[in-house]
Amino acid sequence: MQLIRIFKPKTKVSVPPPIQASGELQQLPLHQLGARNFERLCARLASVQVGVLEAFLYGVNGQDQQGIDVYARLKESSSYTVYQAKCYSSSDNVNLAEIVYTFLYENPRTAQGKSKKPNATEQNKTGEPEKKWAKRGNTFVVCVACKLEETQYEQAITEQRVRLEQLGIGFDVWDEVRMTNKLRKHPEIVYDFFGLEWVGIICG
Repeated sequence: MQLIRIFKPKTKVSVPPPIQASGELQQLPLHQLGARNFERLCARLASVQVGVLEAFLYGVNGQDQQGIDVYARLKESSSYTVYQAKCYSSSDNVNLAEIVYTFLYENPRTAQGKSKKPNATEQNKTGEPEKKWAKRGNTFVVCVACKLEETQYEQAITEQRVRLEQLGIGFDVWDEVRMTNKLRKHPEIVYDFFGLEWVGIICG
């Protein structure tokens, strides 16, 4: 049994269709969903991946979510694929080293004992994972609502994939293009989150 229908937009989002040029391959404006609905879209898409038994949102705003937003239980093993959702409109905001650090390790502390974001050096920390989902997760997927087309992101993805593979964890990144391409096969999801006109544009 797959838990699919619960992953609909919590609040209705109006996403107008684009002015479509002839022959142009359109992408879904994922960032227009807002953070929570983007998490719900990621959960819905996770639930229909091959080999997934069920998928769930993890936690709510303000809780310690252990570096993830969605977890999916696999059919053939006790492992999980876990997802971090970043509803960014620009790739300038994407720091994969920091995202992976947050998945693996507890935040460093100031001299006063307060939690703080890791700096550039701390983001490249190595060693055994400290957080529970990094210990349990078979694969870690970062979902971002923007395109990651610049060459530095290809390098960053490779670096973080190697980093996690050394810990026995798979790694993948779904940006706007990859998520849209996955959703082209699922018109019912496109309809629920973007409306009927987008179904014809993306899945037509």
